[in-house]
Amino acid sequence: MGILEAAKNGDLETIKRLLKDKPTEAKELDSDGRSALHFAAINGHTELVEWLVKNNVLPIDIKDKEGRTAFFESCFYKHWDTASVCLTNNASPNCSAKNTAPVLIAAASLQSALIKQMLSIKEEDGSLSLDLSVSLASGKNVLHLAAAAQTVCAADNVRLMKLLYDFGTTNSQDDCHSLPADYLTSCHDWCFGEDFKLYVESHPH
Repeated sequence: MGILEAAKNGDLETIKRLLKDKPTEAKELDSDGRSALHFAAINGHTELVEWLVKNNVLPIDIKDKEGRTAFFESCFYKHWDTASVCLTNNASPNCSAKNTAPVLIAAASLQSALIKQMLSIKEEDGSLSLDLSVSLASGKNVLHLAAAAQTVCAADNVRLMKLLYDFGTTNSQDDCHSLPADYLTSCHDWCFGEDFKLYVESHPH
């Protein structure tokens, strides 16, 4: 068994043995440029992801041929604990691939805690590291996706939208000329759409 297969299985002991016998095994990639770290993230092996990074086996932001990182993959496959560990170990919150980005995926799944963690990451000059200008090909940004996310209580959607708006996300129309508040109304209830509209009006950027 090679290191990539061991990473898919979350087999840390085999990986330790492989690296002890042949340290260069860490550099093995598949045909798409994916490393052991990518496969650990894809399969939600949180402890393995942390071990690979903390023991300097692989850099946290190593990219495959499409530019995907372990953080991107953990979000794409909705392994939220793994994604959080990536950020804790200094992963960049920005990585666009497959016509999406981690913050868009997290917003669509209403992952408020992870988004707050992304928002807490700063550049050396103190500015926000997270790029909130990203959007899907349809023009939907994080506000649209948070608005449309399915949840037990739409008040959770509104809280996340207000947070993202306060950090500077543009309250813009998508390609269907719909504002984020329109999705709150159509996916949840009129009162939630009105709540966010009033918030934007009273808190202009």
